[in-house]
Amino acid sequence: MLWANHQQKKEQKEEKQRGAKALEFHQEKIVSRLATQEKMLEVAIEKIDTGLGEMRNKYHEERMSRMQSARADDFEGVLRRTIKELQG
Repeated sequence: MLWANHQQKKEQKEEKQRGAKALEFHQEKIVSRLATQEKMLEVAIEKIDTGLGEMRNKYHEERMSRMQSARADDFEGVLRRTIKELQG
């Protein structure tokens, strides 16, 4: 009876150790995968930031171009009216 009890405790201890090793293995895999995902997310965020910066620059340049164009149109309109008034 003592031998069976001892054997049973020994098997339980070994099973517990195997379970702990398996758990550690899976936790390490999870950490590794999370680290990989983190790197991928950092790359994606960098690409998004770069793209947003390029879009901001593009639209800023377009706005500046439109504003300069509008100023030129306004200047031409004022110039024409002034000439007409002077001629009239």
